[in-house]
Amino acid sequence: MKHGCAPMLLIQFLVGLTVLLYFVNPGFKSWMDGVAEWKNGLGLLFPFASGFIAGGILPEIAKFVLGRVKVFDRKWLADTAYTGFFYGVITLMVFGLYTFLDRWLGPTTNWLVLGEKVVFDQLVFSPLISMPVGVAAFGFRDAGYKSSYWKDFFTWKFYRGKVAPALVMCWSFWGPVVTAIYILPENLQIVVSAGCQAAWSLLFVFLVRSDQVTE
Repeated sequence: MKHGCAPMLLIQFLVGLTVLLYFVNPGFKSWMDGVAEWKNGLGLLFPFASGFIAGGILPEIAKFVLGRVKVFDRKWLADTAYTGFFYGVITLMVFGLYTFLDRWLGPTTNWLVLGEKVVFDQLVFSPLISMPVGVAAFGFRDAGYKSSYWKDFFTWKFYRGKVAPALVMCWSFWGPVVTAIYILPENLQIVVSAGCQAAWSLLFVFLVRSDQVTE
């Protein structure tokens, strides 16, 4: 994990700097508001593209800047594209989740609504959808795309041994992050969410490949 720690910290620093500039620099705030308007005109293409860039490309840029990427070969390109595609799909799912929660619970105008959204996100969406799908997607890739990988997917053995450890890390990372994102102004949520997704990508891919999520 030490090789991914520095890139993850760099991304988190940039996310924090973005939040600071939004509140102290009117010009930067105006630019961010313009990005939000542009996003609305792209429909579902924007969440997929932002997820692809945040989950697949930004982590590689951070690793390159810090000297963690040594070889740009075919395998690197394939892994980056696979990771980007996965996070593009996940971001679409998250977009659907947020839309559903806004229609069901309304805008986040008080602590009760905030708590309800975070609880549903972390105790329903994460353990039942995003974490099982994520662990399986990267486990399938690391298993050489063998169809036999899926024979245990719908078993308690798979969930306990592979999904549960990743879920604990998900709660530790995304619990505070999701709470903060819901509190932030809507136009700032775009970049903050993307930056956190990039940092999570580094952590999550490591978790799936480590002994922590294997039997």
